[in-house]
Parts: sequence; C-alpha cells; structure tokens
Amino acid sequence: MACIRKRRGKYVVDYRDNLGKRRWITHDTRKDAEKELGKILGREKRTVDGKVTVKERAA
Repeated sequence: MACIRKRRGKYVVDYRDNLGKRRWITHDTRKDAEKELGKILGREKRTVDGKVTVKERAA
C-alpha cells in the first residue's frame, strides 16, 4: 500500500516495490507527489481538455 505524508515541509510518497522493499520519494508540492503516486500505481490521472469538441478530437 502506498501513501503520501507531509514530513519536514515536504511531501513524501511512501510505498513498497515489487520485491517488498520500502521506498520513498520526496516532492515540494502535494500535486507532484500525487502524480508520482499515480505513476507508481500505474493509473496516472488523465485530463480532458473541455474546449475540444468530439468532432475535433476525432479528426
């Protein structure tokens, strides 16, 4: 299981890798930490541009 914690003014992504070894990565912002957590979990958030129409997207 992975989590994000705030420690000493930084956001820490704390998780265990495939071999069970504990890893952690620090980031300055929570947003960056959440992106990193998404990469680790393999399900990074995808955003949709609200200004693009279906017709433009299909082209």
